[in-house]
Amino acid sequence: MERVIWVPDEQAEAVEKNLGGWPEGLTVDVYKYGEVPSSDPEFIVAPYAGFFKGFAEHLGELHNLKHIQLLSAGFDHALPVLPKGVTLHNASGVHDTAVAEMAVALALASLREIDQFSRKMEAGQWKQHFTDNLADKSCLILGYGHIGRAIERRVAGFEVREIVRVASTARVEEADGTVVLPTQAHPGAPIPTGSPTQVTVHSFKALDSLLPRAEVVFVACPLSDSTLRMLDAKRLSLLPDKALIVNIARGGVIDTEALVQAATEGRVRAALDVTDPEPLPPNHPLWHTPGVLITPHEAGVARAFFPRIAKLLAWQIAHFAGGEELENRVA
Repeated sequence: MERVIWVPDEQAEAVEKNLGGWPEGLTVDVYKYGEVPSSDPEFIVAPYAGFFKGFAEHLGELHNLKHIQLLSAGFDHALPVLPKGVTLHNASGVHDTAVAEMAVALALASLREIDQFSRKMEAGQWKQHFTDNLADKSCLILGYGHIGRAIERRVAGFEVREIVRVASTARVEEADGTVVLPTQAHPGAPIPTGSPTQVTVHSFKALDSLLPRAEVVFVACPLSDSTLRMLDAKRLSLLPDKALIVNIARGGVIDTEALVQAATEGRVRAALDVTDPEPLPPNHPLWHTPGVLITPHEAGVARAFFPRIAKLLAWQIAHFAGGEELENRVA
């Protein structure tokens, strides 16, 4: 019996090439974004970004469905519509480079006021002034997974004063992510440091004690019940004056109303690739809030995505064809 899979046409050719041809026993329905094939698949490569919502409306009609593969690292948008008994797999690792690049680019653009200088180009204004910089800053990475580590590797080259790592669980791990010491017995317990190749990761529960020294906060954690509006008015007030928040995760991790208030008062600055709500309505006050730089969820929208996602999809489809367990399961 033929096993059916769905693959978007934007990825199909490269995936087939990486596989050396589609595996025997598979029927591949190649579809265009905005379309839904009429076959009943076991494995779906879901469409990217804004096309997922309309696509998701049909998931309940698929009686043989066993696996959904996303093209994004974030998966919060898929959890509410995931059919019972179907596994969900994200694109962890695919977007690390592009997203980490954007995180650093946003930090530099905001600190060095590149957006302000670019506006003066139209008027032909040549006016120098001292700007802030990334060097010598205390940086906190909120969400220390694949993307958080990729941000750290890039930020370290800018001679920052320190990098503080925060994740859902406290631990000591090797540079490759291997956990050396698991979660501490109680929140806030001291975490022993090991060799120079090991790093300390603090728990979310320690965040309030860490924010007062965080001059730049890189938000890289998934959106979940535990991270929804994690950076609320209280926590924004804990940051040092003029602290910069760089969000390349999900807009809902930050309380937007509280951020608008804190930035309007000049307390904090923000460089945002994601917002809440999203897309950000044209009349939303965040567009005109002083000290805020916004890009339209562009971090993962880079050409590096295409060869990397093709490799991951080929790997996953090969596993599926061979009856093996798929990688990157998140639900």
